[in-house]
Amino acid sequence: MAPLAPPYLVGMDDLDIRDTMVAIIPSVVSLTSPKTSPVLLKGMHEGPALAARGSSNFIDTEKIAIQPCTGAPLDATCMTPTSIDLSVGSPGSTVTFFATQLGPDLYVQQLVATAGPSGLHLTHPIFKTWPAMGSDMADGRPDANDTFYNVAIDIAAGAKSTLAATTSFVGFSATDMISIQFDELGPMQ
Repeated sequence: MAPLAPPYLVGMDDLDIRDTMVAIIPSVVSLTSPKTSPVLLKGMHEGPALAARGSSNFIDTEKIAIQPCTGAPLDATCMTPTSIDLSVGSPGSTVTFFATQLGPDLYVQQLVATAGPSGLHLTHPIFKTWPAMGSDMADGRPDANDTFYNVAIDIAAGAKSTLAATTSFVGFSATDMISIQFDELGPMQ
């Protein structure tokens, strides 16, 4: 008889398993400090070892100020989207979006990745907020929902890809800086 899966690997599909790993107490995965997640620090265990992927190989963009909209996208207050430069991995590439503060959350529309002259390859973008006051978050605070956990795309030079028509980042403020962390970011493969 095959051994049962640990309780944090229970679910009908990958999304269910991910949700269980994030929600289980005591925690297995730390979204606020991924490098210190117990699943990575476990050490020796039964079964095959995890592939050596390195938890410190993430690629981070620079922190930038959000250009908040106070009206509907493309009205007089929203003529300029927030643009995050992806040159750290793919020169000339960007992610752009329109952002509106809705209560405690940041509502984002028209979230688009645009490839530079070498094209764009990206996997698992994690949006991070950088609270200005009263925070001890040295690495920023990631999107608690890990909204784009399953994104892996290649975009040809000069082409665009919509990551989301609309989405929300819970607890993000339009007055705080924002950045994106990627598992992989580079020219089109």
